Amino acid sequence: MRPSGRLLCLLLLLLSPLAHAQKITLSPVPFVDYAFDNLRVAGQDTGGFFLLQSNLPLELERDRIGFKNRKYKLAYYRFNLSEVWTREVEATPGDASVASIIFTNGRMLVACAGEGKEDLTVYGRWIDSRGREAGNQAVHTFGLQGGETGKLKVIISDNQLLAGFLLPEYIDDDRQVLHFAFTDSTFTVLGKKTLSIPYGAKRFEAATYSLSNNGDLHMLGVRSVRIPGQGRKRVEDFLLYSSPVGDGSFQSYQLGGPGKEVTSASISFDNLNNMLVCAGFYSDHTTSAGAGVIYASLSMSGTDRFQFHSSPIDSDTRLKILGERNRNYDVGLVNYPIQKIILRNDGGAVIIAEAFYAQDYSYYDYFTQSYTRSVEYHYNNIVAASVNPNGTIHWLNVIRKNQVSTDDGGAYSSFCPVLTDMDLAMIYNSDISRSSEVMTSRITTTGTRGSTDKIRVSNKLLLYSRSGKQVSANEAIIPCISRKKLMLARISF
Repeated sequence: MRPSGRLLCLLLLLLSPLAHAQKITLSPVPFVDYAFDNLRVAGQDTGGFFLLQSNLPLELERDRIGFKNRKYKLAYYRFNLSEVWTREVEATPGDASVASIIFTNGRMLVACAGEGKEDLTVYGRWIDSRGREAGNQAVHTFGLQGGETGKLKVIISDNQLLAGFLLPEYIDDDRQVLHFAFTDSTFTVLGKKTLSIPYGAKRFEAATYSLSNNGDLHMLGVRSVRIPGQGRKRVEDFLLYSSPVGDGSFQSYQLGGPGKEVTSASISFDNLNNMLVCAGFYSDHTTSAGAGVIYASLSMSGTDRFQFHSSPIDSDTRLKILGERNRNYDVGLVNYPIQKIILRNDGGAVIIAEAFYAQDYSYYDYFTQSYTRSVEYHYNNIVAASVNPNGTIHWLNVIRKNQVSTDDGGAYSSFCPVLTDMDLAMIYNSDISRSSEVMTSRITTTGTRGSTDKIRVSNKLLLYSRSGKQVSANEAIIPCISRKKLMLARISF
C-alpha cells in the first residue's frame, strides 16, 4: 500500500466510532459467597474503592427498624480489581439494627438504630480503607411521639463534611413528623429539630432529601389529594419542603398547578449559588406524552426566594422521545423518573431520566394447579435535558434502548453514567439475554448525540449497571456476570 493509502486508512480509523478506545478488564478472582450477591460500588479514595454487599437487594426501601434478615459485607479493592479485605458489618450495640452504610469523605459511615419504647438512638462509626473502625458511639436520641417509625435514612452534604440523620414517624391519618439531626465528622451534633407534616402516610410520601453544606434541609415528596365530588378518585402532585439551618419548621411549596401536572421531579442543592434546584417533567390535559420540563429554584437568601418555570417540549421532540410505535400510548414522560440532576455553574441543570414501568400479570399453571404471578420490568429510553435558570430548554436528546426482564427486579437493566469533560456516557446492556452486548452511548456537553459503541469483550457478560460507579475521569467499576460467575468489571475509556 502506498504511504498516502496507509495515511488515509489511519485517518478513517481515527474518525470511526472505535476512536473512543474502550476496554473491559475483569477481576482475577470471582466471588464465591453467593449469599451476598447484591453488590454496589459505594465510593473510592486515591488507592481503591469500597464495595458494599448484601443478602437482599440494596434498592429495597421497605426495611423497617429492627429488620433483622438483612445482612451486610463491606470490601475494599485496588483499582486493578484485587481484593484487599472483606468483612461482615454487624450492628453495634447488639440489640440495634444496621440502618445505612454510606460513603463520605474517603470512609464508610455505618449508622445503626436502636429503638426503645419512647425513643430511638442513632449509633455511628467509621470504617476506613484499611478496614479499621473508629468513632463507635451514640450520636443522637430522637424522642418519639407514639407513632410508627419508618426507616432511618442518612444524607451527606456535597462537601462531604456533614451527615444528616432522618427518621420519619407516622402519627395518624392526618400527620407525620420528620426527626432530623446533623453532625460533623466527629459526630458532634450541630443542629436538630422535629418537623411536622400535615399529611398521613397514605397522603404524602417523601421521595428524596437534600442537605446543603450549611445544614439547610429540603425534602421533595408526592401528595395524594382527593378530587371533590368524584368519590375516592385522587390526583397526585409534588410538594417541596424547606427548613433552613436554624429554622424549626417546614415551609412548603407546590410544584406545578392547573394545566401543568408534574409527573416526575428531583432536587439537588446548588452550594455555589446557595439555592435549591428542583427539575423534572410535566404533562398537560391534552396529551399523555409529557408536555415539557419544569425548573424551580429556592434561594436561601433574599425576598423573592421561590421561582417556578416551565417550558413545553415541541411535538417533534416528544415523538423522538416516545418513538413512532408508541406515539398513541401513555408511555411518555409520565413514566420517566429522574435518575440524576447535574448542576450547571450558571444555576441551570442537566436532567437525566429513564423510561421505566413494571407490569404485573398472572396465569394459571396446569402442572402445579395454581396461579403464578410475575412482574415484567421495562427500562427503556434515556432522556438528557439541559435547562437554563429561566426554565427554557437549552438542549434535549435521547438515547434509545429497550430492556425487558421478568421477576428479577430489573437487576441487569438501566445504565451507569460516566461524566467527562467532553460528554456524558451511558454504559448499559443492549438487552437482557445471553447474547447481550455491552454498549456505550454518548451525548456531548453541547447536547449533540454522540456515538453508540459496542465494547468488545472476549466472553459474554451482563452488567449490574445501576450498581456501578465512575471512579476516575475515564474509568467505571461495575459488577457483572461472566460465564455464570459474579465478578467486577473495570471499563476504561
